[in-house]
Amino acid sequence: MCAIAQRGGSCVGSLYQFFPNKEALVEALRTTYVEEHRRFWSSLRTELPGLSVQQLVEHLLGYPIAFATKHPAFLPLLDLPPSDRSQKRRALIRDRIAEALHTARPALSRAKAMRAAAVVQQITRGCLVLYARTEARDRRAIVDEFKIALGSYLRAALGE
Repeated sequence: MCAIAQRGGSCVGSLYQFFPNKEALVEALRTTYVEEHRRFWSSLRTELPGLSVQQLVEHLLGYPIAFATKHPAFLPLLDLPPSDRSQKRRALIRDRIAEALHTARPALSRAKAMRAAAVVQQITRGCLVLYARTEARDRRAIVDEFKIALGSYLRAALGE
């Protein structure tokens, strides 16, 4: 908690006033981040119909990278052990990705959208993990490589 307070420019007493321990702080961050993701997916809904695969890839990978840049605490959370709510959060995100894929391609069955969403979710997570472990000067190249992988997968999965 001391290191967290120091990085945040606060005193440890202030943290303990709101969070009894690190786990409570991490849970609060995760909950806040999931809510912000929900708002993103809601706003994206109207843009999805008719997007090319490449535009879809830009949204699916561009947003998490922008999010990680905006919220530096997000990437270290990926390495933490899952909490009791992690599985529910992952399912929620997967459902949103599936809904986005189905909205972008209405002919895609719900079952196929769910399978594709699971793969997209894992590719995105892999990109974020590698992004976090890469020197800043090489991060753009890593994201570009994952865009190629995700684009190739989506073209095949969506039959394009």
